[in-house]
Amino acid sequence: MTTTNNDIASNCMLIYLTISQATFRKLDKKATAEVTSSHEAASDAGRFNKQLIPKEALEPIQKLATAARTYINDHTLPWSDSGERALSSTNYFEVMNRLSYFRNEFNAEVDAFCKEYLVHREKARFQLNSLFNEADYPREDEVRAKFAFRFGVMPLPTSGDFRVAMAADQVDEVRQQIQAELSGREKLMMDGLKEALVGTVSHLRDRLRSSGKLFDSTLTNLEDLLARLPGLNMTNDQDLETMRVKVRDAFAGLSMKVIKKDEALRTAVADRADEILRQMQGLI
Repeated sequence: MTTTNNDIASNCMLIYLTISQATFRKLDKKATAEVTSSHEAASDAGRFNKQLIPKEALEPIQKLATAARTYINDHTLPWSDSGERALSSTNYFEVMNRLSYFRNEFNAEVDAFCKEYLVHREKARFQLNSLFNEADYPREDEVRAKFAFRFGVMPLPTSGDFRVAMAADQVDEVRQQIQAELSGREKLMMDGLKEALVGTVSHLRDRLRSSGKLFDSTLTNLEDLLARLPGLNMTNDQDLETMRVKVRDAFAGLSMKVIKKDEALRTAVADRADEILRQMQGLI
């Protein structure tokens, strides 16, 4: 099913997520020189980076940042090299609520870290010993500004947004170029979804055909993708939706726990995956 850029613009928007966090790692040039010299190595053979704050103090913040980025990648599609991603109107409230949760948790962990910053710094003084350098550390009142969690949405651009003082034929040419670029990005998004579906079914088939151990995630990853596809199908691509339903129905009710114990069922499910993959040929 073909859509115009104006059609998809009414079905989705662009979302950005920006997370800043201090790493509290610093290159120690003196220690680097001492190590390379003691081993008679080249001056550029390595770098000694100090961990200024104990890792465990920063882990809760880092885990939340990773979880938020993973979530946004799973529920949106790539759009531009600058980081914006396409978010469907179907997923809007769920995604915004979830990001609000991540932001609140992130800020709470950052606030907790900042309250204990001086304690963490003193632990680092003990761990680093002679490598400790007071000048490596920001002041207590500067730490909070090194962390931020921001997100927001903006309209998807269309060729009709183009405004500039040019001759009519030049304006039409530029608009056509913009439309071609936007259409190309839309195709990349949909092709990426189709490749993900084909690849996940192929992985399931390959694991079933192999003599190796089967993992529950091999099936649950497929189930998770099938659950997310309706909210990611921003162009209402009927080929993709048809294949999603076929894949869902083909593997509905299966349990990897049962498959592991039944060799005949394992072979039958692999055959089913082969048939689905044949039907998906030419989907991309």
